[in-house]
Amino acid sequence: MSSPPLVSPAGNRWAVVLSNRAVKELRRLERDQNALEIIHKKIKELSLGLFSSDNHRCLQGTMQHIPIYRARAANNLRIVYQVDMSPDPSGMFDHQVIKIFRVAPRAQVDYGFWVKVSIRLKRVNPQYQDRCAFRLAGGSSDKLRPAMFPHSEYGLGTSNQDYGSLLNDLTPEENDEIQEITMERFAPLNKSLYNAIAADLDMAFPMVLDEHERKIVNHSGSSIVIGRSGTGKTTALIYKMRLVDQANATQSNHQAVRQLFVTRSRVLAQHVEATYQGLVDFTNIAFKSPQELKAIAKQSREDPDRALVEFDSEIDLRDDLPDRFSGLQDTHFPLFISFEKLCDLLEADIRYTIPGRIGSLASRNLIGFEDFLHSYWPSYRMLAQSLEPNLVYSEIIGVIKGSQAAFESKEGYLTREQYVNALSRRQFPLLAHVRDKVYSIYEAYTKHKTSRHETDAADRARLILQHLAQTIGESKVDYLYVDEVQDNLMIDIHMLRSLAKNTENMYWSGDSAQTVVAGSAFRINDLKAFSYRDQASNYALPIAFANFSSE
Repeated sequence: MSSPPLVSPAGNRWAVVLSNRAVKELRRLERDQNALEIIHKKIKELSLGLFSSDNHRCLQGTMQHIPIYRARAANNLRIVYQVDMSPDPSGMFDHQVIKIFRVAPRAQVDYGFWVKVSIRLKRVNPQYQDRCAFRLAGGSSDKLRPAMFPHSEYGLGTSNQDYGSLLNDLTPEENDEIQEITMERFAPLNKSLYNAIAADLDMAFPMVLDEHERKIVNHSGSSIVIGRSGTGKTTALIYKMRLVDQANATQSNHQAVRQLFVTRSRVLAQHVEATYQGLVDFTNIAFKSPQELKAIAKQSREDPDRALVEFDSEIDLRDDLPDRFSGLQDTHFPLFISFEKLCDLLEADIRYTIPGRIGSLASRNLIGFEDFLHSYWPSYRMLAQSLEPNLVYSEIIGVIKGSQAAFESKEGYLTREQYVNALSRRQFPLLAHVRDKVYSIYEAYTKHKTSRHETDAADRARLILQHLAQTIGESKVDYLYVDEVQDNLMIDIHMLRSLAKNTENMYWSGDSAQTVVAGSAFRINDLKAFSYRDQASNYALPIAFANFSSE
């Protein structure tokens, strides 16, 4: 193939990335160190560009689509891989990389199946196929160098319908496996990954980020990232936090950076923390001796990850933090915390600074939807004919008490006039035709709540906001990350924002189509407007908005 215009070498060695499945298959080979060394040697040949008919044979039937290759190794093992295109960190160029799908015995590799995979790997832009197939000669006749091209958008993969009869005979199992392959995450092969595989360590591996994730990680300034579940929003935030810490560590006069990650889910908070710590631990694996790796593997088997038992409780029981938010030290950061636990720490500062202002955590009754449904709603049946309790609860907590308009009102909540007549019906269409009735229920609810000495989520956020300056003073949080932002009230957003030092280092991530917290009336446009106003009142810096599709 002739050299396309504007092509240049991307270095002397090929970058190699492994699928999760390939990593697991290599870990199984760990029991046979000889086999693992053989595979490692074969992969090293590929990374050096020493291609031959033995390690770079194109599978029959794939060349006309996206070429897929096999490398033959001793012990009847096969490596199945493709040459793929990957953007460099600048986003200006695309580099050829070796992407390994499988490492398995020949008997487990169905070459006919991989022809079908090669069909599905095609992209809308024909440049992708040409660039994957192109080979650039190196300095010596037996060595090929990875090529580098100007960055291009290759578009989405093709569907079964685009190829008609070529993919008509897919079995359900094949379709599922191809879907898994095309959605697979890949880990860069380096010394850390090899050591982790050789020691059979079950740990988090750094993944190759997609283009959207890289934009989030590398973006300077505040950002709002909205996308469906599984599109990489949380992954991008984790890698951004890691990048911030790594960049800070390289500064000659670096000071501790306080990064705070907040989410509603206690399980998610712990999962994100474990993933982040796994990335930190993974970096250090490269410098371990074989003896140290054996000791780490033994410890990992004897002390598996802490179970999530405590997260089955309604109360966040983590006990590794101080009693109050003001007691947090640099060693506690980066801090991954549930929203409930964060509020507990902030309320503890109010109890300490202003004794008697609120009751103890044990004695305070915080109303949730279930309490509203069973203890309050039966009293409003005359007022609430034909109304759904969950919708009314959302209007009370999310709009009348917790919305941006409520936050800006003099009273701290919407008056009847503001709610019934002034509030936009286009922006808040839910129950717009019965607002007068809903407000009457709100008034009855407020009296009922006061008589029971109870409080709700909107009350809690407002109380914390009112006393933040008095209880914790100037915030020491350098970077704020809020995941699942759609599960918060706008008054919660104001409270969280007050914890950050400035507007430049705030990251909001969520899915506006999936609200799981009762009472939330979250609107992404309210968050955008809030962020713009916040920026304008400080540095007038632009905010990046990213929208992730569910593809």
